[in-house]
Parts: sequence; C-alpha cells; structure tokens
Amino acid sequence: MFATIDRMERRPVHITVNSDIGKCIADPRDVIENQLELSGIRALPTDTQLERIARLTSGMEWVIDTENSSELDCILKKKQHSQADSSAKVLKDISEVEVRIYKFNFDTHSDSLSLRVLNEYILTVN
Repeated sequence: MFATIDRMERRPVHITVNSDIGKCIADPRDVIENQLELSGIRALPTDTQLERIARLTSGMEWVIDTENSSELDCILKKKQHSQADSSAKVLKDISEVEVRIYKFNFDTHSDSLSLRVLNEYILTVN
C-alpha cells in the first residue's frame, strides 16, 4: 500500500501568542482569511511565509474567546470593531509569536500516528 496519512491541505497550523496573560492559541484563519492562500502555506511552508504570519499576528488586536477558553487553554479571537466598548479582555504586550506547521507521521512498526514539526518560526516582539 502506498497511501499516506499526511495530506497537505490538512496539515495543522498552530499559532501561539505569548503576552501579558501568558500563552494563548490563535486561529490561523483569523490571520490568513483567504483559505486558498492558507492551503498553499500548509503545502509548502517557507520561512518567509511563516514570518509573515507571525508579524501579521503580532500586529492584530486579539481578545480572549471566553466561550471556547478553559482554565487550561486560552483561546484567542480577532477583535471585532463591535467589541470596542465590550468587556472582552484585550491582549496587550505581545512578547512572542510562534507559528508551526505540522505533518502527520504514521509509524508502521508501532501503528501509531504522531505530529512532526515541518517548519516553524518564532518572532520576538520588542
């Protein structure tokens, strides 16, 4: 059998934002809204593309997604203009953005599935 579990269009894109409240996860679809462009980045994640995502992420306004966050996971969502006067907690003082693209790896000897980092970029924000 010559099938592979790793499909380029399904590779996980993981964005972690470090800020005044700790580490939070941002949805890459909030950063790159064009799904065709995001699919291209998943297929061939260059350093330049990942740096661009990190810089875009660091320049955006983020709020904590209280509906999807828990005590263990801080999930972010892009701040909407309608949230200007809301009580949503706005992220301030972003210090670092980590962008990682993962590849699915299936080990035929152990019949186990794992994720392997295909490429990553870490941006330190001044």
